[in-house]
Amino acid sequence: MEFIVFTTLAAFAVAAAVGTIALPSVIRAALSLVVCLFALAAMYVTLYAHFLAAMQMLVYAGAIMVLFVFVIMLLNLRPGQVQEAKITIISVLSGVVVLLVCAKFGRLVLQGG
Repeated sequence: MEFIVFTTLAAFAVAAAVGTIALPSVIRAALSLVVCLFALAAMYVTLYAHFLAAMQMLVYAGAIMVLFVFVIMLLNLRPGQVQEAKITIISVLSGVVVLLVCAKFGRLVLQGG
């Protein structure tokens, strides 16, 4: 049962992290990051690391996110002011390198060393 709860929370955290990157609104991206941080805190609880869960919620989901919201409010970006991301050859190559490193790491983990 714990494994099912942990994997559900992990999937929820990954989905929230992807939402943090993919959402066009900075406020919604910040709220998605809060959801990701709370999901990580819940994962710590399933691992019986209650102190880490409390610190995750207090320090990261509390203090750091307050700073993020202050920066977002100070910048006061309007939808027309945000520039579109350009896909360049460097970004494609770096994405391929990251995927290759993740594949190598995953293969090492599955092989046990």
